Amino acid sequence: MADATCSVVENGTRCPRPAIARGWCNKHYVRWQRTGDPMTVRTRAGKFALCKVVEDGEHCGGKAVGREMCRKHYSRFQRHGDPLVKVRRRFEYTDDICADFWALVDKSAENEACWPWTGTVNVHGYGTFLHSPAHRFAYAQERGSVPEGLVVDHTCHLPEQCEGGPTCPHRRCVNPGHLEAVPHAENVSTTRSSNGRPADDRCSVDGCDRPYVARGLCSKHWQYARRTGLTERPKRTTCKRGHPLSGQGASVSVEANGTVRCLHCRRLTAEQRRTPGSATFTPCSEPGCGRPHEALGLCEAHYERQRRNRSSVG
Repeated sequence: MADATCSVVENGTRCPRPAIARGWCNKHYVRWQRTGDPMTVRTRAGKFALCKVVEDGEHCGGKAVGREMCRKHYSRFQRHGDPLVKVRRRFEYTDDICADFWALVDKSAENEACWPWTGTVNVHGYGTFLHSPAHRFAYAQERGSVPEGLVVDHTCHLPEQCEGGPTCPHRRCVNPGHLEAVPHAENVSTTRSSNGRPADDRCSVDGCDRPYVARGLCSKHWQYARRTGLTERPKRTTCKRGHPLSGQGASVSVEANGTVRCLHCRRLTAEQRRTPGSATFTPCSEPGCGRPHEALGLCEAHYERQRRNRSSVG
């Protein structure tokens, strides 16, 4: 009977694991499959390609991710075309935080003009300094901390002159004279933004009293504006068949939700439903009866007959 244990002798000791193929255990068999020798142990250097960049007289030796370079050198190569380029920060911070802040502000304009922030800007167009909004930092330096429940507003921004958004130049202004602490509702109101929120939280469309949802509009007008680009749907003067909905010759009914129904179209539809051969004609369900149905799938005569029979039985 064949030996059921691994035949490999390693460090003077026979491997006690069960043999699975070629008289070897799983570990030694996998080594043989990968390297051709059950005794060979593949190291990390053999498993992964190493970075071949030589920096400061020494090989990097990091794990290569592209073009035989590690992530650090490959990123340098992608940005600058040379894996050995070391880009230092353009601005060196000091121990004086206030001096560092104002060093990143362009004060070349007069005091009444905007002072644009020249440092880092986030995706919304606001300057950032030490992971906080730059305009809030400027306000706190000149006027103290922002009162609780208030936000800092740029008074230099005028909705009728600037549409706002991430490209708005006023968002980068850090002139303390242009900053004011106001409630959040005022900061996002229609008086401060072209797409702002109404002060009374109601739709800004004339005659609409629905609650505000987005861009100063209720859900109805906001959805219509998204589809068509118009704030309010034009009022219809005629129905789909051309009948007038107002004025002389109009015959309409107004439902409880305000929907206007044309009675001319309703009568025309009823006539077509009773005309044999039309697309909407439905005959009586009684066999042999070709009259148009009125109710419960029956014509007027059969419906009345059924109704009388039920009343007599009751």
